Amino acid sequence: MKKTSLIIVMIMSVSLFAQNTDKGDKKSNEIMKEFTTKTESYNSFMTEFTYKMENKEAGIDESKEGELTVEGDKYNLKIAGQEVISNGKTIWTYIEDAE
Repeated sequence: MKKTSLIIVMIMSVSLFAQNTDKGDKKSNEIMKEFTTKTESYNSFMTEFTYKMENKEAGIDESKEGELTVEGDKYNLKIAGQEVISNGKTIWTYIEDAE
């Protein structure tokens, strides 16, 4: 489960680097710490989420919806037209447009 938690943190931590203030960084870190602690206690879980990227300077404001299912070291992540599947040893990525 630790590998899975690490993967989740890596996926979600991208938004941490987008914060411009110490206050934003502190709040983001608190949320991620609480999330990691909570998910490490689960044997399995499923979540639907929205990933939002906003950069006013570059004129970027986009959202992508996704779904993550985790059971032990196995997971299935669906986001942005791709599906990432792991059986705990091997990771496959299926990109719908590329078949």
